Amino acid sequence: MKKWLVAGAVVVAIAGAAVAIVMLTRSDSQTKAHDTGVGDAAVKDFRATERQCIATFNEALRRQRANEIDELELAAVIDQDVLVPWRAMRARVSAAPVTPASRELYTTLGRYLDARQTAWEAYAAALRAGSEEAARPHYDVYHQKNDEAQADARVLGQMFRAAAP
Repeated sequence: MKKWLVAGAVVVAIAGAAVAIVMLTRSDSQTKAHDTGVGDAAVKDFRATERQCIATFNEALRRQRANEIDELELAAVIDQDVLVPWRAMRARVSAAPVTPASRELYTTLGRYLDARQTAWEAYAAALRAGSEEAARPHYDVYHQKNDEAQADARVLGQMFRAAAP
C-alpha cells in the first residue's frame, strides 16, 4: 500500500501544482468582468477556494510523507479541510446564474469541480482501505478522475487566458 501512497502522493502533488499554475496565470484583476463570466463572483470564489484547497491538500501530503501525520490523518484532512470547503464552493458555483456567453465556461468548470472532488474522495477512501487489494479500486478511480480534472484545468486555463485583456 505504501507504494501506491507514494505514487499517488507524487501524482497528486504534480497535479495540484499544475492546476495552481494554470489558475494563477492571471490574477482576478486581469480577467474581463463582462459577459464571459470570468470576472463574476462565482468564478472568483472558485479561484480563491481552489487555491486554498489545493494548498491544504499538498501541505497534508507533505506532512504525511515527512511522517508528521499518518495515512488516516491525511484522509481526515482531505475529508475536513479540503472537501468541506470544496463542496461548499461547488454548491455556490452550481447555483450561480449562467449567461449564454458563459455557458461553456461553467460546463467545463462543473466537470472540473466534479472530477477533482471525486478524485479526492477516492484518494481518502484508498487511504482508509484495510489492504492494498481493497485500496486498488479507489486508486483506479482517483487516477481516472485526476486525469479528467487535469484535462479540464488546462481547458479552464485557456478560457481564463483568452478572456484576459
